[in-house]
Amino acid sequence: MTENPHSNQDGDEILQIEWSKSHACAARAAEEVRLVKQEMHRVVEFLKWKLKWWVLRTGYWSADEGLAEGLHAYAHQQSLLQNNLSQQFQAIWKTPLQEVVVDGDDEADEDVYEEESVGVDEEDAIMDD
Repeated sequence: MTENPHSNQDGDEILQIEWSKSHACAARAAEEVRLVKQEMHRVVEFLKWKLKWWVLRTGYWSADEGLAEGLHAYAHQQSLLQNNLSQQFQAIWKTPLQEVVVDGDDEADEDVYEEESVGVDEEDAIMDD
């Protein structure tokens, strides 16, 4: 019984095709993971920005006294909400965000999820004028 020399080449070609498909699928999955991690980083940064934005708004309105007090309280509550969301997301995403690669750098962005509060504490004196 003689072997067909072309059958071995066909088998190699099939393996190469399957390897290429698997490699492309793995590359797409890795890219998706990278994009999700970047989006997680952006969410945390947005919440920090929004927190600062609301803190600035606590003294922004110059309406009548009652309305200004209400707007001040609302801005304070919103700043606390943004701070809490940011801290909760940072805690949930702590491990994945430690591995984030930003702008093609090979080093992890270590300051992405810092445990610090961004200037607002529930006992903060923002409400006391």
